[in-house]
Amino acid sequence: MKPGKRRARAATLLDRGLTHHQAGRRDAARRAYLEAIELQPNNADALQLLGILHQEAGESGEAERLIRAAIAARPEVAVYHDNLGAVLESGGRLDEALAAYGAAEALEPRVADRCYNTALVLHRLGRYDAAHAALEDAERLAPGDPEVRKLMGDVLRARCRPQPAVVAYREALARRPGYADARCALATTLQELGRLDEALAAWLDAREADRSSPRCLRALARLLGSLRPHAYQPRLDGVLAALLDSEEATAQELAGAGFAQLALKYRLAWYADKPPARLAELVPRLGADRSLLALLERSVNVDPLMERVLARLRNCLLEQVALDAPPARRLAVALALQSFNNEYLWCGDEHELRLVGEARATIEGAVAQGEERFGTIDAPLVRYAMYAPLSRLECAAALAAWPQHGFGPLVESLIERGLREPAAERDAARSLPVGTAMDDPTSQAVRAQYEANPYPRWLRAPLGQPSSYADFLERRFPDFHAPPVLRGPLKVLNAGCGSGQEAVMAALSRPEAEILAMDLSRTSLAYASRMAATLGARNIRFVQGDVLRTGELGERFAVIESTGVLHHLREPMAGWKALRDCLAPGGVMKIGLYSRYARRVINAARDRIRELGLAATPDGIRRFRDEVLAGGARGLFAELLHSEDFYSLSGCRDLLFHVCEHQFTWPEVARALDTLELRLIGIEVSDPSIARRYRSEHPDDPKCTDLDGWDRFEQAHPESFAALYVFWCQSPPD
Repeated sequence: MKPGKRRARAATLLDRGLTHHQAGRRDAARRAYLEAIELQPNNADALQLLGILHQEAGESGEAERLIRAAIAARPEVAVYHDNLGAVLESGGRLDEALAAYGAAEALEPRVADRCYNTALVLHRLGRYDAAHAALEDAERLAPGDPEVRKLMGDVLRARCRPQPAVVAYREALARRPGYADARCALATTLQELGRLDEALAAWLDAREADRSSPRCLRALARLLGSLRPHAYQPRLDGVLAALLDSEEATAQELAGAGFAQLALKYRLAWYADKPPARLAELVPRLGADRSLLALLERSVNVDPLMERVLARLRNCLLEQVALDAPPARRLAVALALQSFNNEYLWCGDEHELRLVGEARATIEGAVAQGEERFGTIDAPLVRYAMYAPLSRLECAAALAAWPQHGFGPLVESLIERGLREPAAERDAARSLPVGTAMDDPTSQAVRAQYEANPYPRWLRAPLGQPSSYADFLERRFPDFHAPPVLRGPLKVLNAGCGSGQEAVMAALSRPEAEILAMDLSRTSLAYASRMAATLGARNIRFVQGDVLRTGELGERFAVIESTGVLHHLREPMAGWKALRDCLAPGGVMKIGLYSRYARRVINAARDRIRELGLAATPDGIRRFRDEVLAGGARGLFAELLHSEDFYSLSGCRDLLFHVCEHQFTWPEVARALDTLELRLIGIEVSDPSIARRYRSEHPDDPKCTDLDGWDRFEQAHPESFAALYVFWCQSPPD
């Protein structure tokens, strides 16, 4: 074929390929491009178009080869360099991408899309000032582009200028109302600014715009964990119900916002002091509210107003002999499960306790007469279970052994939770191995506390996407590069796992890990073992032992996690050193310790407990709680009302009546890390607004790892680490 005909045929094939390409007929487009290249091997347009096709198919290596061939054929064409930059950027080769965009700019300056792409790469490289300048060029060239405004918001946010970022996101949305990424970025920034009500509205808008994406539900779950609505929001009802039916959050994460929302929805503040007859008017509506029932059954209430109303509603339902109405029975069973969850923290008066005693006598008498009478005791069982554990009944074993169809489905849930599951835990406890000696007197006292009050009682773990420790840490701390010891299968120790929530979550989300979970308390370990079996966590085993004696396990671990444990040892540094000695070279350790600044109110409360002479018994715990609740939001210990631990017996004992507790400051942590020859990787800050504030006040610490800086910050903001200091550190490699 003559050269002129080859050129004409190749041009025809290119046009045909483009038509197929634009119509989504990729195979046909590929054939046309390849035929054009066969006719003209140096046809730069065909090479770069075929490269784009490969890039769209995720074949970046072949895409790069083809586009570089196009550049070699015609280096003067700027768009080829632009397309090479896009391929390199998608592969994370950001410096090379920047060079490609620079080459294009030299050939054809001032192109809006290129300014935007350059800014995107500079933003990913952390060169925020240069990214800002590139975006200003893009805005001059293409005024009103919503993507440019959205990226400007991202850059402003990264430069610790969240207020102008909010303006930029709102401008992007004004130009493109359906811009989901801009709406989510706006909501996230408002949340970081602490403007939680506005953030909630923005996330609700985002979810209404895209109900198919789980991103908004996950974000709403995180937000609701720290939000308490101040006014009833009807739109939140649907989100709460959806989250309770999903795997994006646990009921406990939703308890604070959920119970507060329901209290507002049903005007419970008005009903709180009304006579029982008026309060009983609520039963049909509350007993039909699926979200309320789910929260009662699967979480611990953390709202003081709700606690007051629920305790009075329990009294109303106790007076109803038959509980025949379905809403009343559903609500009564949910309250019984709530009482089980909070370990029967709410007291009853003498009249209530007399009625509970009568219910017990009815149950015991019916069971004594034979199994054929079991169906007659549903209502007495419900009334009794609202106030006391079913395991205290003399006939508990007979009830637990009765076939599952022997009771109605509602009562069956009480039998399962209150009798069968604890029986399974007792069986599991008998077979747990002992891994170390436990002869330290303080450890023995701590063990006794958690044998009596295993903590926390949890029902479900949030299911995140599976991720290796290496990937998690590299995403969480961008300057961290995972060593070989974190790649592939690895051994993990969860030291002081308690009732196993963190350890089981790790087993479910880190499939490459073989996890050993150790604790002093067999009761806690048995609970953890049952939950691991229930949730299908097979890469975890449990052993009883003392952190102080970790070396007796005779194992080395790539990862050690110990949060909320070392500060309960007689000598925290001795325990930390024992863990350090079992850490593999290059291995990482997650540690959680109490902050001395954040525990001021806790320490004052303990002084008051000693002044009152209260013991760490259920009665002593209830007496102190009554004083705190009576003080309300203006009381001396009002901060305690915001702690989830305040609302369960084991939680309150752990919070205020612990047998041993040490507290730390960041400089003390720094000295410990030096002593143990551990390098700080990074600090986990649960509230993003705290991290944002720290960066704005300490711009000279971009990695947020200056512990002296954090100490100064915490002295100015002592509530910042109200839960724990949580940080990751690493041992030196070989």
